Amino acid sequence: MRTAAVVTLLGVVLVASALDMALGLLWIAALVAVLVLRRRVRVAPVLVLLATVALLGWGGRVGWFGPPAPASYEAGWIPRWGESRPPSPPPGAPEIVSARERLAALGRDELRLTGSELEQRAGAVIALTRRLDPLRADAPREVAALEAAARRLARTLAASEFRDLEARRVAAAQYLGELDRRLGAARDATEATSVLRGSDPAAMAHVSLRPVREDLAAAGAAVEALVRVLGGGVPTVTTTATAHYDESRREMRWEARYLVAGATAVRLLRVETRAFRNVTPAGGAASLAYAPGGEGPRPVPAGAWLDLEPAPRGVAIVATWALPVTPRPVHAGLRTLAFERLEMSALARTDDALCIAVLDGRPGIEMPLALRLPPPRLTRLAVPGHALHFVSRPGAVTSSSEGDVWEPGEGDSGPLEVQLVPKWLLLRNAAFAWARGYLYRPNLGALLAATGLAALTLVLVRRSRSVDVQKR
Repeated sequence: MRTAAVVTLLGVVLVASALDMALGLLWIAALVAVLVLRRRVRVAPVLVLLATVALLGWGGRVGWFGPPAPASYEAGWIPRWGESRPPSPPPGAPEIVSARERLAALGRDELRLTGSELEQRAGAVIALTRRLDPLRADAPREVAALEAAARRLARTLAASEFRDLEARRVAAAQYLGELDRRLGAARDATEATSVLRGSDPAAMAHVSLRPVREDLAAAGAAVEALVRVLGGGVPTVTTTATAHYDESRREMRWEARYLVAGATAVRLLRVETRAFRNVTPAGGAASLAYAPGGEGPRPVPAGAWLDLEPAPRGVAIVATWALPVTPRPVHAGLRTLAFERLEMSALARTDDALCIAVLDGRPGIEMPLALRLPPPRLTRLAVPGHALHFVSRPGAVTSSSEGDVWEPGEGDSGPLEVQLVPKWLLLRNAAFAWARGYLYRPNLGALLAATGLAALTLVLVRRSRSVDVQKR
C-alpha cells in the first residue's frame, strides 16, 4: 500500500515536472530542506506536512490562492531563463522602415480612389448645385458656400493636367513605386530622408491628385454643412469586428459590422459598396450582407452600389472574410511543451463610402455624402474550448458554445498576440485549464503544494526501525 502511494506521488511530481521543470526543481529544493530539518527534529516531515495542509485549507477558505494573473507562456517561474537577446538592428534600419511606412500611408491616401470614382463624386456635387434653388431660403449661407466649393472643384477638373484623372493616377502609382524601390535600397537614414523628400507635395505636383482630392473634400464638407442645417445632422458610422479561429482549416474568420445611422430628417437612398468590400487587410474581397432599418439580414447584390429603397434612416452592413493563419511555436526555458502563437494585426484600414441621402419633405434632391468608415475595433475573439492560454491585451475570458471567448477592455486597440495550448486531449480539458495558471506562474498555492508533496514523500518512504535498533 505504501509502495503504491509513493509511486503515485512520484508520478504526480514527474507529470508536473514534464509540464514545467521549475516545479520539479521546487519539489527537490523542498525535499532537501525538509531532510536538513529532520536532522534536528525527527518528526519534521510530519510537522511540515500538517502545516502545509492546514495552510492550504485555511488559505483556500480565505482566498489566498486565487488564479495567478495571465502571463505569456515564455514568462516562467525563473525570470528571463533561456531568453535570447534579440539581435540589434543594423544602423539606420528603424529610420528606413519608418520612411517606407510613411510612404505607404501616402500611397494609400493618394491612390485610394480611381479616376472614375473621383469624377463620379465630383459630378454628384456639381449636379446638386443645379437643384439648390428650393433650399436657398432655408439655408442661404450653406447654399452659397456649396456653390463656391463646387465652382472651385469644376475649375480644377477643367485644368489641362486633370483632364485624364486615371492616367494621372497611374503616373502617381509609378512615381511612388520608384520611391519605394529607392527606399528599399537605401543604406542609411540620411539617404532615406533624401529619398523621402520626393514625396513632398511640391515634388509630386506633376503627378499628384491632391488638388482634386482637397477641392472634393471641401465640397463634401459644404454638403455636410447644408445637410446638418436642413436634416438635423449627418449620417454616422460605428464599426466593430469579431474573429473566430477555425483550427481545422487554419484560418481566421472575420466579421466587420458597420452600423450607419441617419439623422432626424435624413434617409439613406444608396450606398457605395467599394469600401466595404475592400476592408480585408490582405486586399481580398469580402462577402457583404445588409439589414436596412432593423430588418433581417440579406445578401448585398453584385455591383458598385447598394439600393436601399424604401429609404431607411439607418442600415447595418456586415462584411465577412477568412484569412489563412500559420501559428508559430512558443518555447520557454525549463518547459518541454511548445505552445502556439497567433499574431493578429489591427484592422487599421480607414476609408470612406459615398452615400446618397434624401431629406424628409424635399424629394428629388439627392445629397452626396462621404461616410467616414473608422477602422473596425475588435470586440470578440473565439478560439477552441480550453485552448486560450494568454492574450497580449487585457480583457475578459468566458466559455461558451463557440469555445473560449475573449472580449477586450474599453479603449484598447492595436496588434494582438494570442497563445494557445497544444491540441492534445490531456491538455485541452477543464482540469488543465484550471491548473495551468498555477503550473506556469509563481504563486503561493503551488509553492505550498510542492512543499507538502516533498514532506509527504519523506513520510511515506521513512522506514520503521526495529525494536532492537531502538533499544540500542
